[in-house]
Amino acid sequence: DCDDDDAAVNPAATEICNGTDDDCDGDTDDDDSGLDSSTTTTWYDDDDGDGHGDPDASAEACEAPSSHVASATDCDDSEGEVNPDAAEICNGVDDDCNGWTDDDDPGVTDAGAFFLDHDGDGYGDASVSSVACSTPTGWTTDDQDCDDLDEAVNPAASETCNDLDDDCDGLVDDDDPDLTSGTATLYRDSDGDGFGNPDDPIDTCGEEISGYTTDDQDCDDDDSSVNPDATEICNGIDDDCDEFTSDGVTGGSELCAALDCAEVLAEDTTAADGVYWIDPDGGGPFEAYCDMSEDGGGWTLLLSADGNSTYWGNNSANWWALASDAAPTALTNADYHGDAYGALATDEVRICYADATACYTFAHDYGISLYDFFDTGTTYTLYSHDSVGYSDTGSSSSMTDYVAALGFSVHGTDCQWLGINDQQSISAVGLVGDWNGGCTSMSGTYRYSDDLALGVGLQSCYDANGCESGGSGNKAGQSRGLNGSDDSGVFGPWFVFGR
Repeated sequence: DCDDDDAAVNPAATEICNGTDDDCDGDTDDDDSGLDSSTTTTWYDDDDGDGHGDPDASAEACEAPSSHVASATDCDDSEGEVNPDAAEICNGVDDDCNGWTDDDDPGVTDAGAFFLDHDGDGYGDASVSSVACSTPTGWTTDDQDCDDLDEAVNPAASETCNDLDDDCDGLVDDDDPDLTSGTATLYRDSDGDGFGNPDDPIDTCGEEISGYTTDDQDCDDDDSSVNPDATEICNGIDDDCDEFTSDGVTGGSELCAALDCAEVLAEDTTAADGVYWIDPDGGGPFEAYCDMSEDGGGWTLLLSADGNSTYWGNNSANWWALASDAAPTALTNADYHGDAYGALATDEVRICYADATACYTFAHDYGISLYDFFDTGTTYTLYSHDSVGYSDTGSSSSMTDYVAALGFSVHGTDCQWLGINDQQSISAVGLVGDWNGGCTSMSGTYRYSDDLALGVGLQSCYDANGCESGGSGNKAGQSRGLNGSDDSGVFGPWFVFGR
């Protein structure tokens, strides 16, 4: 007897699961091969260690063998996250071992909310919802549709004039700042002058809205004095919103002096011929006569000559002198020496005979004043033939065009020069020529073209054949050999414009 205090323990007893060596053979419970199996417990294999055993893999023992548990409820003993204690999630697996998977399991925990999309516009009805692992047919995750019976009504739609909240933002038609397809466009009128800002439009359903107007022509919506109905004044501002800052007043006063006559015309295409204030070089405003009607207009009068005085003789000191003669109010038969002669840089010089309709233009493109031609010794030769000091240049048609534009016809000359500032003969603007070829055959210090002079400051030999070398012509416009006459006399007046 291995325990004489316990009558149930002796060599004749049966070993049972009680932690005692019942049959005194030295082995206790599971270690005793004679253990009464009816007293053991069934244990289940728990390979994945999740506390739940495989019902198909069990063992009988008094104590749980290694990796065994009492629970036989694991439906996948190879996956520790699958067991009755797990949460059902959307993964195609019966995670909680209740026999249902994903959407079939009412306990699924990570299913999404879906909303019925009856009209098929991609937006659902918030009042009709469902939970599912994947989007059911005819359902959507967006619950922002405010009318699920109209596919044209949803948050992605454009608000239009139809008494509906098309874009589901709670605002209808004109109350919605997102209105994009109205029946009218209004423009913000911040300054209340009745004209709106073209850069601040809104679409409306035809209703009037305070602070807005249908007119989008305001160029400064912060200043009520600036609008298309305003009167342009000389203030450096485009008062009437026509993109010109002083149209109609540019050149009208000393304060609003234009750059030149061309700028006056550019800002007021209806400007008439007459006197305007200009300031071509920033030296200060002065008045100048402007021809606004002929040859494209915008011509500034530089000088004029009556054709019968020495004022603009070919060797007159006036060519090298700046001047400030008062501008004439109209083209008159008089000598004139204007401020623009020295202040206005030109690319074109236009000479006219008698009035502003018989003219010829020298497009020299030098960008200098007429004064600079003589002060710097610059010359512009459009045409020359057999003239002293010049190689032939240009085309004879230039000379023909010139006399035709001025209304003359030349009887005949052997040599001609056409341009601005012929230094060989100290000549100015126009055409000179020689009737008998003296420009090349005469000897002496001065070899001038002495018979033909059309223009200003050009020598001519008025006394027919009695001229000495150099000629006697210091009266602009006197000529012979013109119009078939040997003694053509005085031609004037002459006007020279710049642009």
